[in-house]
Order: sequence, then C-alpha cells, then structure tokens
Amino acid sequence: MMMREELIDYYYEQRRKGMDFSQIRKELFDGGLTSDEVKRIIRAIDNHLVDDVRADDIESSSEGIERLVIGALLLIGGVGLTLGTFYFPVRGYSILAFGPIMAGLALIGRRRRRSRLSSSNARRFKR
Repeated sequence: MMMREELIDYYYEQRRKGMDFSQIRKELFDGGLTSDEVKRIIRAIDNHLVDDVRADDIESSSEGIERLVIGALLLIGGVGLTLGTFYFPVRGYSILAFGPIMAGLALIGRRRRRSRLSSSNARRFKR
C-alpha cells in the first residue's frame, strides 16, 4: 500500500485527468483504508484542486486588469468621439460611436462579474 502523501498525489493527478471522486473513494475503500482515512485523503485532494483554482485566479487577474483598461479606453473614446462630433459636426453629421461604447461596457461588465464570482468562490473555499 502507498503512503498517504503518495496516495494523495496519485489520486490528485487522476482527478485532474477526470476520475470521479466516487471512483477514488471506491478504490481507496477497496485498498483497505478506513472511512476516516478516505475522508482525509479526499479532503486533501480537494484542497489541492481549490489551490489550483486560486492560482488560476491570481494568474488571470492581470489579464482581467488589461481587459478593464481596454474597456475603459474604448468607452471613453466612444463617448468622446460621440460628444466631439455632436458639438463639432463633421460636414453637418454627428457620429454615434455605438460599437466602441458597447464593447467598452461589455469588457468592464465582464471584468466586474468575474471579480464578483472569484471573490464569492474565495469566500466559499476559505479554509
């Protein structure tokens, strides 16, 4: 029988490859482990997975900040273009920069939604 840490590492990799927790439990019980040992191993595997999610959130936060900045620039540029051509028409026409305004709002909204989701997930997975 493998040591506890070896079991955790092995089944952590198996879970990442798609093995279900119920299958992991079955194999651990079939290996002769007690219910308490199985619970500890499953909890450790789950903690590893949660740590992976947290690490992914940290890595993706810089990408999210970039999207937020791009969204803000699009929004400001679109509003600026619209207001500029409204007050100073080009050949008698004003331009409504609907595309950049909506794209900017979408990027900002997506960033805010993702930050709310990640903060609620962090609270849920708090140890």
